[in-house]
Amino acid sequence: MASSDQADIISVAVRFLSGTDETFELTGQSSIRKLKSMICVRLGYPIPAQRLLLDGMVPDHDNCTFAELEISSGAVLSLIILQPKLGSELTDAEMPIGTVVRNPTLNLA
Repeated sequence: MASSDQADIISVAVRFLSGTDETFELTGQSSIRKLKSMICVRLGYPIPAQRLLLDGMVPDHDNCTFAELEISSGAVLSLIILQPKLGSELTDAEMPIGTVVRNPTLNLA
């Protein structure tokens, strides 16, 4: 007979656009952020670059639990990895406060 800890474990697959899957084991009380952390540790993709889709929709926020989203064992979530923007593509709002932007073509020495 399985203990209550084992009964709470759910196995979800994360599918890449290439069609390959990675399987992760979590609990119903685990959040989307927890899954993203596990993806980051195992596969090296930074959390801000990850977009997980459930039935083609992005969950409202990363703090939603699998139980709240009614995700059960065997579910498949699609993973899209956003490519980082180049410096010239960043807007002022995306720059951290205090960022110093240097123009390499200017010689200020």
